Amino acid sequence: MTGLVQTGTIAAKRTATTSEDLACAQMPCHNRQKQVLSPNVHGAALLARMACWSAWTARGATARAIGLAARHTACMDGTRCDGPSSWSCCSAHGGRAKCPRDKPVMCNEMSCGDGDYCCKASCDDFAGPRSCPGVSPLPSPANAPSILMLGNSYTYYNGGVDGVLRTFAISFGNAPRVRALTKGGSNWQYHLQQVTASGTNHHAALVGSSAFDFVVLQDQSHVPSLCCYTSPRYVDPDFDASAKALVQLDAVVKAAGAVTVLYQTWGRRDSLTRKPYFSSFEAMSEAVQQGYKHYASLITTSDRKPIVAPVGKAFQLIHDEDYNLFYRLYDPDATHPSALGTYLAACVIFASVTRESPLGLPTALGISAGEAVRLQSKAAMAVALA
Repeated sequence: MTGLVQTGTIAAKRTATTSEDLACAQMPCHNRQKQVLSPNVHGAALLARMACWSAWTARGATARAIGLAARHTACMDGTRCDGPSSWSCCSAHGGRAKCPRDKPVMCNEMSCGDGDYCCKASCDDFAGPRSCPGVSPLPSPANAPSILMLGNSYTYYNGGVDGVLRTFAISFGNAPRVRALTKGGSNWQYHLQQVTASGTNHHAALVGSSAFDFVVLQDQSHVPSLCCYTSPRYVDPDFDASAKALVQLDAVVKAAGAVTVLYQTWGRRDSLTRKPYFSSFEAMSEAVQQGYKHYASLITTSDRKPIVAPVGKAFQLIHDEDYNLFYRLYDPDATHPSALGTYLAACVIFASVTRESPLGLPTALGISAGEAVRLQSKAAMAVALA
């Protein structure tokens, strides 16, 4: 199999083949999902991979590594066993190939009563998730990237995007190195003030040390959408103030030796008629994306450029395909993220920062394995299209 994640640190350079010669239907295990989101894999090749994975998942195909959304216990020779009660069914058929939906993760331990690999909701106490036979294990880097997040309620809702990122780090066997400094309703001007004021947590985190590899910056949610309703563009006072604060924040991040990551947020779910440029999700979503694109251009140089984590794009992709799921990405206030929205944001940021596919990441926040797969898939596609 080609294009699989190889062992080594997440920060290490990896390559991925653009070859799509392997037929999707012939994939023996879903580690295809672990293909790296590399600059060398883009356009039609990347979209073909995502289409393959989506179709394969829809058929209930799962792995000996991390079985997702399976309805039955399936054996290595193709035999299907009904439900989790027939645990010994696969003993005479080469062992289990995938797990049932209620215990979707296959673990390394073979101590669960029938001599086969354990199927559990979590493998934390059973030697971790099992890798597909004959392929490289998932990376377990000794030095996972450290992340500092500066934002507001879009960052801290539901226990925080940072909380989900810590869950991801733990799944790789790493001590979490993620921190968030947030305040409800805050903008980049507030965070700049905190960074430049001696004695604040912001100052200690960024100016007083160089402990973070990436600094994720999230602006006040509506401000990026103010980019484009004026003529000329980018002269709205609030938008201009954020742009100027970003340039100064980025200079501090650069001095700390970190990479700036722009957390691109999303449009409001429902029509908001108080402003013509907030008339619908589609209009606001497009404006937010354009606003962050302009922000990125202000801090891009020949030797340094920010990462834009396209969370808003992922919301848009789900909006265009599955309105029911899109509706549930939001808190009842129709602006903040629900647990699904927070998880989606974490998947996008993870993929943007690490250049690893989010497919196969552990679930969190009580989200089902099946919905986690759908969110991971859209996160991967959003990053690929960014």
